[in-house]
Parts: sequence; C-alpha cells; structure tokens
Amino acid sequence: MKIEAREHIFFLFIAGILLSCAPSKGYLDLAQAHAKPGLDMYNARLGILPLRSYPESIGSVISVTIGNELRDMGIEITETAAMVSILREQNIAPRTATKGSDYQMIGRVCNVDYLLVGNVVVTTYFKEYMRTGLVSVDFLETTAQIVDTTTGEVVLSSIVQRPPKEKWHQSDIIGQALAAAIRKELTKHSQP
Repeated sequence: MKIEAREHIFFLFIAGILLSCAPSKGYLDLAQAHAKPGLDMYNARLGILPLRSYPESIGSVISVTIGNELRDMGIEITETAAMVSILREQNIAPRTATKGSDYQMIGRVCNVDYLLVGNVVVTTYFKEYMRTGLVSVDFLETTAQIVDTTTGEVVLSSIVQRPPKEKWHQSDIIGQALAAAIRKELTKHSQP
C-alpha cells in the first residue's frame, strides 16, 4: 500500500501533536505512596469515597479507577456508589468528612475497616468553557489516603503531581497512577 507524501506529512503532524501532549515521564512512574509498616489490606474491607474535587465528577472517576485496580489485586472493596448511597440514607455527606472521627463514624455506618479518601487539585479553563461549553481541566496534584476506621489514623498516603510545563487531562490515568503506587506499597507490607 503506497502512502502519498501528503498522507505521510499528515500522519507525522498528528503523531507530533499526540507526543507533545503526552507526559515526558509516564504517569505511573510519577505517583508515590508510603504506608505504615505491617499494613495488611487483604484481610479487611476497604470503602472507596469519592475524592474531593471540583467538578465533583473528576474525583468520582479517579476513586472508581483506584477501587477497580485494588479489587483486581484481591482487596475486598465497597464501591464508591454503594458508600455514597449508604451515607445518603443516613444523611451524611461523604465529601464533608475531613478528620479521624468522621472516618470512624463512616466506617461503622458502612461496615468497612479502611476508607480511601483524598483530594484533586485542578485548574479549569473558563475561557475554553465559554467558547465550547465543555469543561477543560489540568490536573495539578492528586492525593489519596487510606484511613483506618477504628483509629481514624492515615495508614497509607499517595500523591501524583504534574511536572511543570505539562498539562494532564485524563482522570482515569491519574487514578491508575495512584493505584499503581498504592499497589506497589501494599505489596511491600502484606501478602494476599
């Protein structure tokens, strides 16, 4: 099949755009996590709360992605939707939990041993929204913590930060990066 010069130039142009948008270092390599020694998540139930973010849907996507990745590791998960539903029945707003006693109460109500919580910091582009009607975001920093619901103590903390001069737009990849860092840290401390 012969590729004409015009098609070849177009292909190189598109490849250049895609490569210039990709992070210079893989997302998965940029996330870090640190856990309390001896942490064993394989004999416990982990509840996944939506990460705090604006727009809220971004935090939900990242939470679900992390939950799916950890379930694939063999960790017992109570999904984000189930957690939110249980908490709403009890008139508890999951995104307002910010301290150990909040996490202890949520653990009792939802019957989970640990909670995944966190924050997403993004920059939104208002001009782009006004022009297209679509929200455009750039991830600056995303954190996720696992909290012991019996003590309210953070037992694992993870973070991914965008390198300067790059723009990140894919929430599912951010979730995969955090999940990879969490998985790596958990396998250091416990065995399935």
